[in-house]
Amino acid sequence: MSNIDVLVKDIIDVITQKKQLEEKEKDLRLQIIQVMESQKIKTLENVVVKISYVEQFNKKLIDRDKLRKLYPDAEKQCMKEVPIEAYVKVKVM
Repeated sequence: MSNIDVLVKDIIDVITQKKQLEEKEKDLRLQIIQVMESQKIKTLENVVVKISYVEQFNKKLIDRDKLRKLYPDAEKQCMKEVPIEAYVKVKVM
């Protein structure tokens, strides 16, 4: 196997493991929310971790499509350019 083949296999393995861990994290967070809500706990803290319960709330956002349509000049005036580091896109099928 060539060097690139080994790297591709390794990145596929890591991405797969990452997806599994993210799913497990999501499930654990839901369980923690349920326990904290049922026991009315707002914060859990020790030397290793601090977990804070944040109640559901509404957040106000700018509708970029509507802004762009109604006020195209305002969008252009507020636009800023931000440098992005080089990266590779990888998708596991």
